[in-house]
Amino acid sequence: KLLLLDEPLGALDPRTSAGLRHELVRFAKDLRLTVIHVTHDQAEAMAVSDRIAVMRDGKILQVGTPMELYLRPNRIFVANFVGEANFLEGVVASADERRSLVELAGGLKVRSADVRERGERVVAFFRPEAAAVKRGRAEAVNRLPGVVERRIFEGEDVRYEVRLKNEDRIVVIRPSMLGKWLDVGEDVTVSFNAENLLLYPYPKGGLERELALE
Repeated sequence: KLLLLDEPLGALDPRTSAGLRHELVRFAKDLRLTVIHVTHDQAEAMAVSDRIAVMRDGKILQVGTPMELYLRPNRIFVANFVGEANFLEGVVASADERRSLVELAGGLKVRSADVRERGERVVAFFRPEAAAVKRGRAEAVNRLPGVVERRIFEGEDVRYEVRLKNEDRIVVIRPSMLGKWLDVGEDVTVSFNAENLLLYPYPKGGLERELALE
């Protein structure tokens, strides 16, 4: 009744591995098996799992559906481990019952649907594909001016590495077939919705340590 799989697809080429993911799921469902599937490949985990447990140093940090872990990670490490992430450090400038306004370095401001206490030091997080990027520099709440430092074509997507006005660096991923590509050196504005920006308390040991795999 229980099937244990320890990185079963790790030695395969990407195309074969992707095909076998679906076969594994069909096989397990048809035989009504419970499967514990160990993998370091986040895309593989997302594709085959009903529920995912993220572990660090032998401890389970979060258990949930792939969507829950991707959209609502419960801590910074999980947000960074399950998919790509952008992190911006700031301080809560004001808050009400519904939202928090966070001031970043350089006076940039972002608003989140997460509610935190005024004056709290926080880390703001959003996914690269949750942001929009447009030509021209404009500054407002959740509209951050910057410049494209690097552009990478990844087939289905184009990856833009953007240096913001305050020197923070973030990544924006957009569909490659959607509109004209931005050029390296071009002034841009990155924007996102408050619902896509999550806030975490600034870790006691520092952000770099919190993101470390070991």
